[in-house]
Amino acid sequence: MTSQSPPITPPASRPWYTHLYLQVLAAIVAGVLLGHFAPATGEAMKPIGDG
Repeated sequence: MTSQSPPITPPASRPWYTHLYLQVLAAIVAGVLLGHFAPATGEAMKPIGDG
């Protein structure tokens, strides 16, 4: 008599947006683009960056 165990499945990978380093890279890119295309708005958002 042989016992049949269910096939082993790899753990599900997390969505790309849940990785912290990707969130940080996206924020850096957004900040650079904002500073380049709308510098006045970027200056007005300085308190958010300081926080």
